[in-house]
Amino acid sequence: MMDEFKPQVSISTPAEILAAVPHMLGFYPADSRVLLTLHDLETTPRFGVALRTDLPHPTEIREFAAQLIQGSLKPQRPNAVVAIVVSDEGHNHGAHQLSLEHSTTRDPANLPHAELVNILIETLQHADIHVGHALWTPGIRSAAPWRCYRDHDCSGSIPDPAASPLAASLALQGSVTFLSKDEIRTLVAPESDDAIADWSAKLDALHNGIEDRYSQDELRSDLRAVSEAIDSISNGMTLTEDELVRVLFALSDNLVRDIALGTALGNRARAAEKLWLALIRKAPVPEFGEVAVLLAVSAYARGDGALAGITLERLRQTQPDHHLGILLTKALHTGVSPTHLTAMMCATTQEALREVQELIGSTNPFVL
Repeated sequence: MMDEFKPQVSISTPAEILAAVPHMLGFYPADSRVLLTLHDLETTPRFGVALRTDLPHPTEIREFAAQLIQGSLKPQRPNAVVAIVVSDEGHNHGAHQLSLEHSTTRDPANLPHAELVNILIETLQHADIHVGHALWTPGIRSAAPWRCYRDHDCSGSIPDPAASPLAASLALQGSVTFLSKDEIRTLVAPESDDAIADWSAKLDALHNGIEDRYSQDELRSDLRAVSEAIDSISNGMTLTEDELVRVLFALSDNLVRDIALGTALGNRARAAEKLWLALIRKAPVPEFGEVAVLLAVSAYARGDGALAGITLERLRQTQPDHHLGILLTKALHTGVSPTHLTAMMCATTQEALREVQELIGSTNPFVL
């Protein structure tokens, strides 16, 4: 999972870094390896991205470390990283199961997953990437202990993550930090078979009631439906189910969807994302794929790599051959930054706008 940190908040000590991790990721990690990239160390040091994976099996540690260097970490070109292991149990050199009491011993070698961290540090150093901190904690929560892998005098307890400066900054921006990845999955999980079947029938009725799905008049109507729905949400209004189905129908035109990708930036981004969230749990296939990519791009653009990744995870399960979904998944897995991704999506939107203007004959007032 990858996320780019946008808020301007000073974070320096190991305890502050650990308290900030859930907000960097968008959820509280468990049984995880997290890398935080650091950049511009000689001028104004800044965090770059957070990379989280499940903890590898002891037999796969070296392969895991090599793949990390050549995969998601390589495009970031960090000057240094902070390596974090979140685990309330582990193995000492892949053999000895540790209790939480034992894992707080003064000897860093007895910390959970010490072999993983040692191999990771060795691999990073061979790639000329400095490891600023290597930290362990059983869980990121208030008063939880933390230890350094390389310094037996380096330890402490985590301050309340919910009260951290980064949490406050993100809350002002409207961001939410979830308790787990499963909690995020509920946002995009299908509501019920009956609800999806009902929406599918309504979409079929709309298709059957239109003589020319891709006429100029229908294109105008589709763009108007999406734009007016976003405006309504911006003004605090609640859309009816029929209005939501009409928007989903409009997005089944890839030209409309590509224009809607542009809503990920600008002052309508939040309202647009609320609209995609309102649609995704009841959207049937194939319309689900279009709203899924819109939600993934919107979430990723504002730095919520967790929601973007889980949305694309469901898309892979539901429509594994969805072309744009495949491209977005590859971008996230290779560590493409949110800034780069949104630039690519903006290019797609601009191309769609040019096509719309050619079809309609002038700039459409309902273009998003």
